[in-house]
Amino acid sequence: MVLESLKKTLSLLASTPVLWVPGIVMGLFGLLDLAAQYSLGEFVAGRMWIIEMVVVPFFVGALMHVIREGQGTTGVFLQGGLKYYFRILIPTVLIAFAVILTVILLLVPLSIMGIALEMLPFIAAGSAVGIFFFTFFYDAAAVFEDAKVFDSIRRSIEVVLRNPGAVILFYIVILAFFAAILLIFALIWTAILYDSLTPLIGMDTSMIESFTPDDLIALIGPRGVAITAVLYMAAAAITFPFVYTYKSAFFQKYAQQAEPEHLQGEYDTKGRWYKY
Repeated sequence: MVLESLKKTLSLLASTPVLWVPGIVMGLFGLLDLAAQYSLGEFVAGRMWIIEMVVVPFFVGALMHVIREGQGTTGVFLQGGLKYYFRILIPTVLIAFAVILTVILLLVPLSIMGIALEMLPFIAAGSAVGIFFFTFFYDAAAVFEDAKVFDSIRRSIEVVLRNPGAVILFYIVILAFFAAILLIFALIWTAILYDSLTPLIGMDTSMIESFTPDDLIALIGPRGVAITAVLYMAAAAITFPFVYTYKSAFFQKYAQQAEPEHLQGEYDTKGRWYKY
């Protein structure tokens, strides 16, 4: 059934061109981010994620609404983005806040125990993975079931708990796709910039360990940065539509199996429940 969702994903992407628009936009953001890092510095580029966080819910809602309605028109696309914007944005902020709060609550006892602050990135990553595993489908619930803020998070958890095996396979497919895209574009990047990267071959272990992103930018130069930005944009333009279309197809397939049971019965005069 997971493969059925994957087949539906590929079919939707092939037959509905407007689904690629969010990926192109996210790719442009990635290009601008890399360009800002090169020309304006890390301080400015590091704050572009705020703009992206504000924009992403619009395109997620638009993409999923197109799939829900089965109409790939510009009007349906824009309508979905506007209609579901806040239903996706608010849970996104709440989940991000939950990750931050969890990290803080874990950090306090670990600090008392003498755990080094160097463990903070691992603690943050572990907390984020654990929370995202169960809440990943909140945006799909908001669009396909018109769920409100907390209901969308609850429905995501229900889908995961009722279909754990399928959800794990879903994540495996996503990770395999990421790995394939990363490998393909890394090979292309290396092939194009082979001459610029040649000095890395002669470096010893200590030199490589001290090698920084700024050193890499200086090594590949403006041309290399431009090529990197274009390839990054292309990878994002492919990855974003695939992930969210696949998520939509998967949720549509498995959400019905996570519907809460509606028991039929009645209360007696003493308030006791009798199931039919």
